[in-house]
Amino acid sequence: MNNTGLKKISFIPFLPFFLAGFWTLPWPSASPGAGLDPSWRIALNIAVLNKWQFGRDIVFTYGPLGFLREPVCFAHFQWLFALVFTLFVHFLLTLTFALLMFKTSSSRLCYIFVLPVLLVAMPLVPLDYRLLLTAVMILYLFTAGKIDRGLNYPVVLFCSLILAAVSLIKFSAASVSMTVLLFLLFISLPDRQGTRIRTVLCGLAGYVIFVLVLWSAAGQSLFNLPAYLFNSGQILSGYSGAMAKYGRSYQLYTGVACIFIELFSLLVSLRLKDHKLFDFIFLSSGLFFIAFKHGFVRHAGGNAYTFFAVCSFLFTVYFLIFYGHKSRNKLTVNMLKLSLAVSIAALFFIIWHGNQRLLKADIAGKFSAAKSSMLLVFNEPYRVRAAEEARAAIREHYSLDERTVCYVNGKTVDVFPWDLSLAYGYDFNWSPRPVIQSYSAYTERLDRLNVEHFRKSSAPQVILYACKSIDGRYPLFDEPETFAEILRGYVFVRRSGEFLLLSRKEKAAQNQVVPLGEVEAGAGEPVKVPKYGSGRVFAQVDLGYSFWGNFMRLFYKPAFAHVRFKFSDDSYSNNFRFIPGVSKNGLFVSQYIGGVEDLASIFSGGVKKDIEELIIDVDDRKCYRRDVRVNFFGIPADVVVDGSRSHFQLSGI
Repeated sequence: MNNTGLKKISFIPFLPFFLAGFWTLPWPSASPGAGLDPSWRIALNIAVLNKWQFGRDIVFTYGPLGFLREPVCFAHFQWLFALVFTLFVHFLLTLTFALLMFKTSSSRLCYIFVLPVLLVAMPLVPLDYRLLLTAVMILYLFTAGKIDRGLNYPVVLFCSLILAAVSLIKFSAASVSMTVLLFLLFISLPDRQGTRIRTVLCGLAGYVIFVLVLWSAAGQSLFNLPAYLFNSGQILSGYSGAMAKYGRSYQLYTGVACIFIELFSLLVSLRLKDHKLFDFIFLSSGLFFIAFKHGFVRHAGGNAYTFFAVCSFLFTVYFLIFYGHKSRNKLTVNMLKLSLAVSIAALFFIIWHGNQRLLKADIAGKFSAAKSSMLLVFNEPYRVRAAEEARAAIREHYSLDERTVCYVNGKTVDVFPWDLSLAYGYDFNWSPRPVIQSYSAYTERLDRLNVEHFRKSSAPQVILYACKSIDGRYPLFDEPETFAEILRGYVFVRRSGEFLLLSRKEKAAQNQVVPLGEVEAGAGEPVKVPKYGSGRVFAQVDLGYSFWGNFMRLFYKPAFAHVRFKFSDDSYSNNFRFIPGVSKNGLFVSQYIGGVEDLASIFSGGVKKDIEELIIDVDDRKCYRRDVRVNFFGIPADVVVDGSRSHFQLSGI
């Protein structure tokens, strides 16, 4: 940085930032656990440890460096690396924010806005957003000429490294990273001497090189990179339609207000010809957009607070940049200052109101976490004991019976729909499908990746299958073609708790598809399921998005679709969330599966054929095409013996 500028800055003003950094210091020492989120965290660590290829062997929201985002005490070196990296990123963001304040404003009044951001908002900002915020702020200092010319190349390359790392932590961050670098190039075009353009082009080249180097360092093959980009793109494209969830209305209204403030700030910067404010808003626009999508597509839990926390960082930087601006148009300038100050205060209040625990000094908790982390780093007996206690807790949670454990031991196994930590707890030989958790198979392509996996000779020998889903979905419709393939290739052995134990057949039955007719109906109209006495009935449902629906899917989220069933006794099922992205892959509609007992009956060869009609409806018809097309087909069952037991059960298992 500019040496002259740094000499003028006393280290005393930095003290509050160091204190704020220590106050919010994270100590990531989470143990492996049971459930949905702990399972994918364990899965990412196992994938990196075994050098599985992302995009081919494993397809998920996170990339080969995803284990850094939420460190888990799994493999010692991986966790230690993630711990150090997390602490580094934490203080890097804190000091970058402090430096930006000192470089843009000399007023001590700015402490009123900056320190509360660190104290209140920092704990809600995930690691990937911290890296993106840091890179954007440093690159802004570069564009504003706040960095010594001799350090331009190292600083831009350092930001390229940050953006490359975050791109391989979470795939959605890759699009933001490329946006930041391309917008930086656009901002640099007016440079007549071309020095800045050359620096930015070097940064772009450095980003590509760093991505390739980090990709290889994570044990990934360069030849597998296209598959990673394509299949991760499928995850990204299907997310809004499949994972959308509603939340509190006032939070959404606040989010929309933040968008208007962002646009207002951009327009004011153009009107006043303030290129500094324009440059930062332009650089951070991709980050703002992805934070909004993250906060309000799956508007549940703390996602909205993450968006508000990111906004509080961005708006505070806007305020710092514009604080000392002098212009003849004082009314416009003061309106912008006032709107930013009010919005920052409002965001602080919302974050504090929803997360008052953040302002409490949990000294005992922090000390305990720090002590535990230090013991995990330096005390091997403690580390071994902690790992065994975590395994024991997982086993206690799932409580598989001894006969099931004995049957699975020594065989390759996969777990449906998401309890992958079960394999870790019991030390099973986990052989995962590419899309490792069923709810994440958002598109036809992702579902078929799993189908291809189960058609190989290396497919898992046994499956532990639970009948459940998220967000009120119908479990069998999460990855319908994968379910049909498992139904064809596996047979029921026994039940243990919530799981069915399925074993792979020595020779799976050949699929003989029998067309049963096509029906076209409006949304909400009943569609009669045809009879097929010699097998199972499937339905390919084409519920396409309209132009408005695709627009909403890109910038926000489309309206929900629902499905319910009419039974042979004229009763109806509950409404289930319907995912159009996979509905053309063939939905099992012979029988309603209300629980694990019904599922066991299906895998034993029995089918009640109790579904008479399908009713598919939508919340907002503007988001979908007018008609729903349903193509029915049948597949003969290889074994149809109602109530009978499979030969695996008769053999004493």
